[in-house]
Amino acid sequence: MTNRALLRTVVAALGLALVAPGGVAAGGLAPSSITGGINKITEPDSHVIFEFQVCSLDECVTATPDDFDAGSYEGKVKYTGGPVTMTELPTEGWQLVNIECDDYGSGAGVVVSLGSASATVEPQYENFILNYLVPNCTFVNEATTTTGSITVTKEAVPSADEDFEFRLCRQNAKKGTKAKGKAKGKAKGKAKRCPKAMLSDPGPGPNGIPAPVGFNTHTFEHLKPGTYFLEEESLPPGWELDDITCTKNTVDKPHDAIKLGKRRAEVHLEVGEHVSCTFTDLGPPAPPKSPSPTIGTAPTATTAPLPSPTAPTGTTPTTRRPPPTTTTNRPGRG
Repeated sequence: MTNRALLRTVVAALGLALVAPGGVAAGGLAPSSITGGINKITEPDSHVIFEFQVCSLDECVTATPDDFDAGSYEGKVKYTGGPVTMTELPTEGWQLVNIECDDYGSGAGVVVSLGSASATVEPQYENFILNYLVPNCTFVNEATTTTGSITVTKEAVPSADEDFEFRLCRQNAKKGTKAKGKAKGKAKGKAKRCPKAMLSDPGPGPNGIPAPVGFNTHTFEHLKPGTYFLEEESLPPGWELDDITCTKNTVDKPHDAIKLGKRRAEVHLEVGEHVSCTFTDLGPPAPPKSPSPTIGTAPTATTAPLPSPTAPTGTTPTTRRPPPTTTTNRPGRG
């Protein structure tokens, strides 16, 4: 196979979005975008999602996983010429240790900066394919942790001050069994394989005051990689499990499963993985609230009007006359 045929095969296999010079793509189509090819390698292997920002002179976009099995990402951006920069965004629990770019012999310019976690490439026009060739870059990350975490949250409908118990077991661990080794912290002896958490979802308190943080959530931390069963144990009378939902910072894995009938979420935990699961329970209707006693006003005493003075029946009212006036005759003057 000639070098030209080999390059055509590579370009087709990579599915690169290539743009012709002079503003016209091969076939006479107007150019609009170009794709930065990104390969991801993790040590150890992981399904954790890494985000990348791909920038041309025209715009920046966030790259999303395209084909995780091949460890590749694509970031398609508007392109009218100039360099393209691919930058890995920080991911908790992982450290970037190397960046390598392959121009497939095109002579495209490549500038790698481990400190800024970026690679800047200069797409090169190839006459025999009448398009630009974009170098692919491989970003290598090493885990900075050896553990992961699983968080459980309880949602009660309606909110109620009931206790809901959860336990987290590793695969093949039986209830009540213990793992060898010393427990961390002040506790002595052996670490339990199935730690438990008691949660409640009381809802807002009087006058709408929120319940204290942590009543309805708990995080199991420092978990070694492996398969875990997160289970809700016996429910309070009148309650039933309605739904389980889980979110994580990894792509979906076929061995992760929700088993509603067993009140269980099965998680295959990897290094640096953080999983959050919410269990929603439906309970009996909340009893109606008793009306608050109304503080009334004491009745006001009323005084009956006094009767008008009237004469007794069958009698004539007596009117007193003024006393007679006495006249004294004075002797006349003679």
